[in-house]
Amino acid sequence: MMVKRIYDYKELATNYSRSGLVRDSKGHPPISTNNQLYTSWKSCLGWVSCLATTIILHTLPAQATSLIGSDIVVTSAATNGNSQVLRFDGQTGAFLGQFTVGGGVTDPRDILLRESGENVVYVNSGDNRVLTYNATTGAFLGTFASFPNLNPGGSVFGPDGNYYVGARSLGTIARFNGQTGEFIDFFIPPNLVEFPRGFAFGLDGNFYLGNGANPATSSGGGTILKFNGQTGELLNSNFVNDLELSPLDLIVGPDGDIYVSSEYPFGNANSVGTVRRYDSQTGELLAVLDAGIDEQGRPRLSRPRGIGFGPDGNLYVSSTGTGSVVRFNGATGELIDVFAQYPNLNGQALTFVPSQARATVDEPTNVIGLLALAALGIPTALKQKRSMALQRKQL
Repeated sequence: MMVKRIYDYKELATNYSRSGLVRDSKGHPPISTNNQLYTSWKSCLGWVSCLATTIILHTLPAQATSLIGSDIVVTSAATNGNSQVLRFDGQTGAFLGQFTVGGGVTDPRDILLRESGENVVYVNSGDNRVLTYNATTGAFLGTFASFPNLNPGGSVFGPDGNYYVGARSLGTIARFNGQTGEFIDFFIPPNLVEFPRGFAFGLDGNFYLGNGANPATSSGGGTILKFNGQTGELLNSNFVNDLELSPLDLIVGPDGDIYVSSEYPFGNANSVGTVRRYDSQTGELLAVLDAGIDEQGRPRLSRPRGIGFGPDGNLYVSSTGTGSVVRFNGATGELIDVFAQYPNLNGQALTFVPSQARATVDEPTNVIGLLALAALGIPTALKQKRSMALQRKQL
C-alpha cells in the first residue's frame, strides 16, 4: 500500500512563503536569515549574475532550503553499541564524530530537539538524568531533570509545554516542568503498561503509547494505547491491536498518522523489522514500510528503533541490527537508500540539528545550472569594471 502524499501543492506554496523566498512590495526578494543563498542582490556584479541569483531565489523549493545546514544525530546505546551520541552529515550521511561534549552521557536513549527556537537538545541518559546540550555545537549546558529509577526511554514535549519521559523501570510516563525540570507527576498510572515504549501526542491532542514486549522475557506488548492528552485517562487499551506489531519508537507524522518501528517477534533471531503506519482516528493499519534485502540476502532493516521525519520530508529509521540509518521516501513509503552507517551503531533515537559549518544545498539540476551561469557572469562583470576604471584613468 502506498503512503499518501505528505506534501500537496497548496502546502508547498505555504512552505514556500514561510521560507522567506517571496517578493516584497517592490518585487524584490526580502532578506531572510533562513535563506543562506541570499547575498545582497543589489551589490551583484553584472546583470547575468544578478538575473541568475534572482531566478534561484524565486524558484528554489522549500524542501531544498530546509536542507541547508542540517545534520542528523543518533543516540547509540551502551548495549552492543558505543554509549555515545553521534553526528552524521544531514545530506551525505558521512560520519562527523561524537556530537555531545561533556555531561557524562551513559547509555543514551532518546534525543529531542526543542522546537521553540532555543537551539537545545535533551538527551535521556542511562543514569536517570535528562541532560541538555547546544543543538549546534553539542556543548553541555546542564542537567535538566533527575529522578530515582527513572531509566528514561522516549520523550516528548506536550501541548502544555511540559516534558514527558518514558520511565521504563516504573512502567509509566513521568511528567516534568518544561522550564525548570521539576518533577510534576506520573501522567498515567504506574504499571498500567508493563514496558512503555515510544509515545506521542496526536494532532487531536490525545496521547498514544506503544506497549512493548518485556526485553527480559520477549513477551507481552503488541498494542498501542490511547489516552486523554490532558488528564491521562485511558480511553482505549487496544486502539491498535496488530498481531505482527512489537512497538518500539512511535511518532506522529506530518500527515497526522502514527508511525511505529517494530521488531516482531521481539528478540527473535529471525524477527522482521518494519515501520508500520496507522490511522490516528481509527487505529487501522494503512501501510507497512519494508526495506527489503541487500545483495547478500540480508535484511536492510533489522531491529529498528529510532524513527523521525527529516527536514526533507523523508522518514529516517535507525537499524540497530545493521548499524545503519535507513531512509524511506516520505511521500510513497518506498526505500530510498541506506543513508548512514557506523560500526555497532545501536541507534535508539535520532533527530536533526543545525550544522556547525556547512551551508550547502542539495540543488535541483536547473539550480546547479543557474549557479554556474551566475559564476560565469561575475568574471564578465569584473572585466567590465576594470575596463571602465581604465577609461576613467585615461581621461
